[in-house]
Amino acid sequence: MTRKEELRGILKVALREKFIQCPPNEIQRLSLAALANLLSLPVLRVSETTMLYIEMSREFPVTPFIFPLLNHPSRRIVVPWCDGNSLRTFCLISAGEVKTPSDLNLLCAKRLAPSSYGILEPKEELRFHPDFQVEPDQIDLVIIPGLGFDRSCRRLGRGKGYYDRFITALRRNVPLVGVCFDEQIVERVPTEPHDRALDYVVTPTQVYAAESNASKFKFHEVPTLSPTQQSIENRNASEERNNEKS
Repeated sequence: MTRKEELRGILKVALREKFIQCPPNEIQRLSLAALANLLSLPVLRVSETTMLYIEMSREFPVTPFIFPLLNHPSRRIVVPWCDGNSLRTFCLISAGEVKTPSDLNLLCAKRLAPSSYGILEPKEELRFHPDFQVEPDQIDLVIIPGLGFDRSCRRLGRGKGYYDRFITALRRNVPLVGVCFDEQIVERVPTEPHDRALDYVVTPTQVYAAESNASKFKFHEVPTLSPTQQSIENRNASEERNNEKS
């Protein structure tokens, strides 16, 4: 088992425990807290076309972001869907189409349906309709899921490589933003040469910015490490000491 695989297993357990321990209203509160931090990012203020994922089971919820984003800077919200081994894009909604969250819910019900894995995706008859087509090079900002992230904005995905491949089709300067619970922040995510760090990672209490960004955001002190985080950090520190000795 590689270090990435081990870390994925630990974080999947942590996420399962998070959703078991937290009632739905607390998960909703944490989602809105992360949204408030997301809306503070200068890069979001100039994003006219924002892409965000639709969460699967036990994944940080970002669908509550859609209506506020339409009323903030974004004029279009784009969502991904899986086509074989690739991600395709679908314009879910444009500003002006809805006036209330209830309108948004009705519109989403008309345009989305559960896939074979239970994940909401564009309905098959709409996927290639010209009215909903958005090319990757038209996207101004991408909100990306992940199992884990570190403070340098490195991301640990689920190992399928969907987003790694998709990112290469974006314009070079498009900001990439990860969103997660505080418990998903680890000391260091192991990387490979092809892995690209994100520009920001947003949690309910923090905004982390990659070193390459001119502005460094940090709104709160780093919270006390959870047992999961502490276990990961202790293991990483032990490995580093062993490497130094060898």
